[in-house]
Amino acid sequence: MRQIYGKYYVEKETAGRFQILQETERGYASIGCYFSPALAAEEIADREHGEKWIRERIEEEMEGSED
Repeated sequence: MRQIYGKYYVEKETAGRFQILQETERGYASIGCYFSPALAAEEIADREHGEKWIRERIEEEMEGSED
């Protein structure tokens, strides 16, 4: 298990899957099993910053896009 951000850890599983665990007062709690690092990152961002923060980051990226 390796710490990836603050109180969040990643644990490799089989077939390309991995678990994200959150440190708690009593140990660790799984917040999900993922295939996609992008989805796992979204879950952590949502837990840490909330939907509004994520939406603002997306809007900022879209406004900065030159396409």
